[in-house]
Amino acid sequence: MTDLVITKEEAKKYVLYKHGLFGDYQYQGKQGILDFIAQSGCIQFDPVDVVGRNADLTLQSRIENYDKNDLYELLYQDRLLVDGHDKMMSIYNISDWHHLQAIRSGYLNREDVRFKELSSLAEEALNYMETQPFVSSIEIESDEHILWGYGSAKKSRAVLDLLFYQGKIVVHHKERSRRFYAPRSRFLEPDQQVFDSDDQQMDWHVLRRIAAVGLLWNQNSDAFLGIANFNAKSRIASFKRLLDSDRIQKVKIDGIHKDFYIKTEDITALYKAKNIVDSGRLEFIAPLDPLLWDRKFIAALFDFDYKWEIYTPKEKRTYGHYVLPVIFGSEFIGRIEFEKQAGNLAIKQFWKQEQGVVPADTLINSVYRFAKFNDLAYP
Repeated sequence: MTDLVITKEEAKKYVLYKHGLFGDYQYQGKQGILDFIAQSGCIQFDPVDVVGRNADLTLQSRIENYDKNDLYELLYQDRLLVDGHDKMMSIYNISDWHHLQAIRSGYLNREDVRFKELSSLAEEALNYMETQPFVSSIEIESDEHILWGYGSAKKSRAVLDLLFYQGKIVVHHKERSRRFYAPRSRFLEPDQQVFDSDDQQMDWHVLRRIAAVGLLWNQNSDAFLGIANFNAKSRIASFKRLLDSDRIQKVKIDGIHKDFYIKTEDITALYKAKNIVDSGRLEFIAPLDPLLWDRKFIAALFDFDYKWEIYTPKEKRTYGHYVLPVIFGSEFIGRIEFEKQAGNLAIKQFWKQEQGVVPADTLINSVYRFAKFNDLAYP
């Protein structure tokens, strides 16, 4: 099959349209949340809440009149979404639970002295949880500490993390950033075999990430983080199988001397995006948004180099602590940093790109909408 050749502008429109960020809103309400997460595979969860947590920030830019309560209900009342590991800590559709068994198995079978140290406490915690509607680390408190992923942690918290990573418990609900857990068996059936081989599992996950970003190259990329047993050799082999079976197609973008790949089913969206009229939408994008999973790709295509500087020492930051990219039409036109001030939303600073021409009323209307999303007033 002849390689597809497209212009940069066509690639921009397609990628943004694929993400529900170009043209009219494609997603509404709870069903829109489910549909977007289905097309992206997952959205990353991060507990930091400056002006919204990452998952909510991701959805507010796609779902028309997004309501945070809808996501909470889908997770902990409707149980159509689930917290779990995929692209790091993520939220994904419950229908994908069995497909991600390899990630949980990695924690079950991992030879780690810390895991062995927690084994007896894990059994005790599970037995206790069977007698309770839900628990948090505080309710099974322990003063003993262990060296854990985020530093020294109480064993009572670490053991719940481990059981969660292994898929033995699930999040029952959250109160702000605090998780309450319950045995997995109350909500999910035992793991089922979905794939006939490791190659099949790898291809499913690689294809999922290509579809999530819209276009990806066959090289090292943060877009592939979290895939079980993933390395350069497995990536190259998977791309070859996907290409040979016509599940992906090669795409060349004028002006970028790299080969990209698109999910074959998404070629229709590529052609559709060419003819979509720019509706003049302006959106604030989450730091860990699926659109930004491969930031080198975004820099190459949009000439927009973004880094989330929340963990960068203040004196070394180029911009700010919690800065959101701004998209207007088919371009990244700047960065914005918000802050909460006594019930109000304030713009701390706005950095305009060279191509960052945007009508003032469009920006202000978008800020009003963003304030409403955060239950804040503006100004």
